[in-house]
Amino acid sequence: MTPCLTVVGLGPGDPGLVTLAAREALVAADVIFVPRQRDAARSLALELCAPWLDPARQTIQTLPLVMRRDDPDTPAAWDAAAAAIAAQLAPERRVVYALLGDPLLYGSFAPLAERLRARCPEVVIRYLPGVSAFSAGAAALGLPLVNGAEHLMVLSGLGLDAAMLEQALGRAAAIAIFKAGAALELIRQRLARAPEWQGWLIERLGHAQQRIVALHDAAPDEVDYFALALLRRRERPARHAAGRVVFVGAGPGAPDLVTLRGREVIAAADAVLYADSLVPEALLAWARPDARCVPTAGLDLERIMAIMREVVAAGGLVARVHSGDPSLYGAIHEQMHALEQAGIPYEIVPGVTAAMAAAARLKTELTVPGVTQTLILSRVSGRASPVPEREALQRLATHGASLAIYLAATKAHQVQAELLAGGYAPDTPVAIAYRVEWPDEQIVRCRLDELAATMRACGFSRQTVILVGPALAPAPAARSRLYAADYVHRFRGASRDAAPRPPGLRSIPPSAGPAVAPAIVAVSRAGSLLAQRLAEQLGAVAYVPQRFAGDASALRGYGGGVVEQIRRLWSEHAALVLIMASGIAVRAIAPLLEHKQRDAAVVVCDDAGRYAISLLGGHHGADRLAQRVAAALGAQAILTGAAEGQGLPALDQLAAERGWRLAPGSALTRVMAALVNGEPLALWDPLGLLNDVAWPAGVHRLSQPPTDQVLEERWLLAVTDAAPQAAWLERGAVFHPPTIIAGVGCRRGASATGIETALRAACRQAGVAWEALAALATVTLKADEPGLLALAERYRLPLQVFSAEELRARAADLPLSPSAATARLDLPGVAEPCALLAAGSRALLLPKQALADVTVALARREVPLHG
Repeated sequence: MTPCLTVVGLGPGDPGLVTLAAREALVAADVIFVPRQRDAARSLALELCAPWLDPARQTIQTLPLVMRRDDPDTPAAWDAAAAAIAAQLAPERRVVYALLGDPLLYGSFAPLAERLRARCPEVVIRYLPGVSAFSAGAAALGLPLVNGAEHLMVLSGLGLDAAMLEQALGRAAAIAIFKAGAALELIRQRLARAPEWQGWLIERLGHAQQRIVALHDAAPDEVDYFALALLRRRERPARHAAGRVVFVGAGPGAPDLVTLRGREVIAAADAVLYADSLVPEALLAWARPDARCVPTAGLDLERIMAIMREVVAAGGLVARVHSGDPSLYGAIHEQMHALEQAGIPYEIVPGVTAAMAAAARLKTELTVPGVTQTLILSRVSGRASPVPEREALQRLATHGASLAIYLAATKAHQVQAELLAGGYAPDTPVAIAYRVEWPDEQIVRCRLDELAATMRACGFSRQTVILVGPALAPAPAARSRLYAADYVHRFRGASRDAAPRPPGLRSIPPSAGPAVAPAIVAVSRAGSLLAQRLAEQLGAVAYVPQRFAGDASALRGYGGGVVEQIRRLWSEHAALVLIMASGIAVRAIAPLLEHKQRDAAVVVCDDAGRYAISLLGGHHGADRLAQRVAAALGAQAILTGAAEGQGLPALDQLAAERGWRLAPGSALTRVMAALVNGEPLALWDPLGLLNDVAWPAGVHRLSQPPTDQVLEERWLLAVTDAAPQAAWLERGAVFHPPTIIAGVGCRRGASATGIETALRAACRQAGVAWEALAALATVTLKADEPGLLALAERYRLPLQVFSAEELRARAADLPLSPSAATARLDLPGVAEPCALLAAGSRALLLPKQALADVTVALARREVPLHG
C-alpha cells in the first residue's frame, strides 16, 4: 500500500455547502491539516470543518502558510508545512488537507504539493472538489449565470487589464472575477459605461458576516481583497418565502458530491422533480416516504409548472433537482421566468459542476500561474440553443485560456477545427471527461488535433465535458505573483522591510507593545520547578512534562515530546520562555519561523536560572522579556540585538513602546542598519518626541523638513504627524505619533464609507497622515450612529463622547465658527468643539469641513514622550 493524502475542498465558507464526500472524509480521517494565513489569528477552514472533527481521536494541525513567496524566509515555512504532512503519511493512516473553495480553481495547494512529492514521491494525492465561489455567489443572488447557449468567463482580478475586461464583456453573458478587490476601480469604471450590465460584490461568502453589495455602491477602501465580483447582463434578485421552489444542484453524478444543504432540501421536500436522464436515482433515497417524486425527462415546461403550482399552492416545498450546478446550462431560466410570472418564490442551492469535478479527477489546476489565469465555460450551438457569433469557439480560442466545453460530444470535429483555427497549437492538451463521478466514468487525455478521432473511438455521445488548454500540462516551475514581495493587497504592503499587516491603525509591531504573559515550557525536573516559580511571578502558565506537573495551578502537563509542545504553542502565544538547552530550543522553533515581524519572541533560560537569553525577536519583545525574566529570577539578561550591543535605541521597539505607527512603505530595516553601522542619518522630530534619546555623533538633527539634498547624503528617521513625501519613505523610516483628534458631526444614517471619505479628505487638506489619527470625538446625540461606530471599530480608534451640556458650558472658552447646530440642536457646534475638547487644545488644526452628510474638524493633542 502507498500513503495517500486527500485534499478536500470545503466550498465558500457555508457549512451547508460542504459536500457529503468532504464531510465523510473529515469524519473518517486520522490526521487533518488546515491552512491558516500567517497574518490571521484563526483558520477559517478549521472553523468550517470543526463540527465534524473529534480532537480526542484525531490529530488536527494548523499550518501557517505565508503570503510572500519571494521572501527569503518563505521556503523554510513551506518546507515546514510539507514536512509536517509528510511526517504523518503512512499507508494505514487517513490524512486529509482541508481548505476553502475548490482546490483546483485558483488554488494555493500547488506549491505545497510540489514539496510534498519531493519528500514523499510515492504519495497519492486525491482531490475532492468543493462548491466554487461563483456558483455559491450566483445562488446567494438568485442569479442564473448562463442560460442556453450563453457563456460564462471566470477571471482573476490579479493582472486584469482594460483590454481583457473589454473582451470578456463583449463575448460573455456572465463574468465571475475572483480577488476582485485587486481590480475594483477598473471594474467599477467600465461597468459605469455599460448600463446593460449589472454587477455585485460578495465578501466572506457563506460566513455569518457575508456582505453582498452592488458594484456601484462599493467603496474601494471597504472592499475585501478576496471579494468575488459577479457581472451579468440582466439582474435577477432572489426572493424567499415559506411555500417555494428550490433548485438543487445535484453535482456531476456521485451522490456524496451533493451539498449538505441540497440533501436537506430533498429530505424536506413535499415533491421532488428530478431530471432522471442526468440525475442518479440514488438521491431519491433521501426523500420522505410520502414525498411525490417525479422524473421530468419526458415532461415539457407546462407540465412541470403545473406540478410546481399545485404543490406550492398547498404551501409545500418543491425540490427541483438538476445535474451539476443549476446556474450553468441548467435550463432554469425559463422555469424561473414562469415562476415569477406565477408569483411563486424560488431559491437556488449550487452544486459542483462537471468541469470542476473533472479537474479534480485529473488532479489539475485550471488557473496555473504564468500559464493562464482565465477559465472560459462554453458550448457549441445546438438545435435548442444557438451560440452567438461573437462567442464562437474560434474567437474564444484567441485567449489561449483554459476552456471547459459542455454539450459537445457529438460535435468534436467542429470543436477541434474551431480551436485550431483560433490559435491553439495542435499539441494543446485535451481531457475528455465522460459521465464524471458516475460508476461508468471514463476520462481520456489526448492532443487537440486528436480530439475528434479520440471521441469517435471512445463512442462518447452525451454527458461529456471537454477540457482544453495549456494548464492541463503546465511547466513544473509555474509560480503565482500573489506571493511576490512587491505585490500589494489589503493584507500586505509593498515595503521592502516592513512586514504585512492587516488594515487598521496599530502600533508596529503588535508583539512589542504592552507586556503580556508568555508561555513557559520546561523539560527537566529542575526546569519544571523553575518554570513554576517564574509562572507565579509573571502571571503566566508553564507547560512541563506530565510527570512533573503535580497539582500546582500555574502548571500544565504535556505528553509526547517538547518539540511538539512548542509547535502547538507557537501560533497561540506572542512570547515563549523555554527553560532548556539552547540547541533544543533552536531545533524546535527553526521550522516555525516565518518573518521577524510575526515570529514569537523567544527567551531561553538554563535549568539553574542563571541566564535569560534573548534568542529571537529582540526588538519585538524578547529583550524586554529577558529583562523581566532576569529580574524575576535574579538572573543575568543576555541581550543579543545589534543595537543593544552598542547601546543604541532599537527603533521599532522604541516606537512600539510609545504607540507610534510606522508609515506604510518605510525602509525601516535599512534605517536601523544605518544606525548600527554608523552611516549618516538625519533626524526630523518637529514635535520633540525623541529629545530624551541619546544619539551617536553621526545623527544630524534637522530644523526643517528634509530636502532632496539631505536625502541624497543621509538616511532619514522622522517622527511626525505630517503626511510623508514619497522620497522620505524611499530613504527613511517615518513614524507617526497619534496626535490628531477628529471631531465628527453627521446626519442620521451616514455610512461608515461616507464618514471615512470626509475624514481622509480633511487629513489631506491639513497635510497630516491618516496613521496619525488618535481618536474620534462627537456629541452624545451622535454616539449611537452605526456608521461612526463601525469606522471607529474598523480602525480601532477610541470614540470620545461629550454631552450637550458640556459643549454649551465650554463654548465661550473655545474659538468656534458659526454652526447650523445652534439653530437645529441648540449646540455651539459638534465637530469643532468636540475636536478641541478631546485634544485639550484651544487651536484648531483644521476648521470644520463639510462633505455631503459629514462635518469634520481636526485638532492636535500633545503627546508625551512615552505615548
